[in-house]
Amino acid sequence: MSEERTIHYQVTLIKMTCLGCSGIYAISKKWIDKIKRSGGSWYCPYCGQSWIYTETDVSILEEKLRLNKNLLVAEQARHDQTQASLSAQKGVTTRLKNRIKNGVCPCCNRHFKNLHRHMKNQHPDFEKLI
Repeated sequence: MSEERTIHYQVTLIKMTCLGCSGIYAISKKWIDKIKRSGGSWYCPYCGQSWIYTETDVSILEEKLRLNKNLLVAEQARHDQTQASLSAQKGVTTRLKNRIKNGVCPCCNRHFKNLHRHMKNQHPDFEKLI
């Protein structure tokens, strides 16, 4: 005497419409997900038209990663350029401050013992430039 067994299996189907013959059919979601991940193809059960996934999720993510890496490299170059410019400007400012500290007028390159009074009287607009 054979024993009867019932197996319950649940599957999710994705509705597809063939662009060739307009036939409607279903493919399991598991199969579609696999094709999207690694590429692949299937055929319309009515007309035999072949459908291919060539742009996989992996290739899409690889392209996004490549674009983001390029953006990162460009942003790093901009940052480096800004840092170099800032460093150069800091050097110019430091040299100017040292000259003034040593009593050399930054406008006329003359040496003065009381540079503060000279700058205030002879070059009043200079303070606005700093």
